[in-house]
Amino acid sequence: MRILVVEDEPKVLQLFTAHFQAQGHQVASSDTGEGALEALQRDLPDLLLVDVLLKGKVDGLQVLRRAKELNPRVKVVVITGSDEVCRDDVIRLGAAFLKKPIRLEELDELISQLMARNAS
Repeated sequence: MRILVVEDEPKVLQLFTAHFQAQGHQVASSDTGEGALEALQRDLPDLLLVDVLLKGKVDGLQVLRRAKELNPRVKVVVITGSDEVCRDDVIRLGAAFLKKPIRLEELDELISQLMARNAS
């Protein structure tokens, strides 16, 4: 599976990237929304894992919207530590939602559920 991880906290970005690579996935990453938009133009992922609050002018919800414009079937998990992001808004945009801190087992289970929806 091709995964794009978008996270501006270096340690968290490294953790997610290493975790998915250890599972045998192809992982691209970006620490900015602008970088994520460029990555989406180059190669559409099967899964987008994106933090809402990013450095720069492009936030995670803008990345989510663009990913869905390019491929409405792309699976998206939005993560945030912010209490200001409305879970219902994220779900309406076609994404799953996880609140930080995130356990990797919880993330893996959610991804398995999302990917299984394609298989059925």
